[in-house]
Amino acid sequence: DDEVVEMQVRDALRVSAFVLLCIGYMALFETIGFGVTTAVLLFLLFITNGFRRYLLAAALAIAFTVGIYLVFTTALGLPLPSPLLRDLIVGI
Repeated sequence: DDEVVEMQVRDALRVSAFVLLCIGYMALFETIGFGVTTAVLLFLLFITNGFRRYLLAAALAIAFTVGIYLVFTTALGLPLPSPLLRDLIVGI
């Protein structure tokens, strides 16, 4: 292929947003926990990539997060960090 594909400004902004969201996810993962950070990351990635049905995006983000959580905790037996949920349950 000799065809050169040039990146447009919108594409560069999308890539930059993805990188920043991933950095934020890594920074907040252990502090806030898996559930909240993953659901927010997925929702924001949906919106960043042009998905405009916000309620459906939120429902999909939550459903994927719950599914991933169940796979890791029940099927694989690997606990995921969830200090925010733990603090809500314990009442701190």
